[in-house]
Amino acid sequence: LRIIIGGDFNAKSPFWGSQIQNKRGNQLLATLSENDLFIMNKGNSPTFETLRGTRIIRSNIDITLTSKKIVDNIIDWNVLKNIKISGDHLPIRFDYNKNLSSKNNHHRNDQQLITTVKWNTTNVDWNEWAKNIKQELILANIHDVNIIKNIEKEENLDYVISQLNNILTKINNKMLPRYKVNILHEKQEKKESKIFKND
Repeated sequence: LRIIIGGDFNAKSPFWGSQIQNKRGNQLLATLSENDLFIMNKGNSPTFETLRGTRIIRSNIDITLTSKKIVDNIIDWNVLKNIKISGDHLPIRFDYNKNLSSKNNHHRNDQQLITTVKWNTTNVDWNEWAKNIKQELILANIHDVNIIKNIEKEENLDYVISQLNNILTKINNKMLPRYKVNILHEKQEKKESKIFKND
């Protein structure tokens, strides 16, 4: 499914730029993990800003979510700080590049049905690979070791593991040649080998 969800969740978590994690943050992370949804927020700019007395209150409670199928199609996500609208929430803008999806996702879905992917790790520029991984970790806001060290709830850990798996898959697909091994063919070979040994 191609899903984009945006809203004021009043949920706080370091995964989208908040200083703390509240109950709604825990619940939202659990929902993301269960439904394979991804956070588009960069976490580097507040989405809510208001003046209460002499104090400026800022928060990152407006969140953009997307399904795995189109996560790579959402680009240039940002908060528009200089545009004033009624209310205390700042406008969020992003581009959806549909040209990145249909062909790639069709191939990806077919591949998941009939093959398992193995990457060829010879002649890889590991410095460039590590650089790309780091950039993706920053975008996903899981580059801070302290965030991972302080994980206490299972749903938070599930979310981080899901993000790490997807980042590794994305960069490996981008930088490493792939072997495509037909699962059905492998199973048939193993079955024939077992029969041969039994004989």
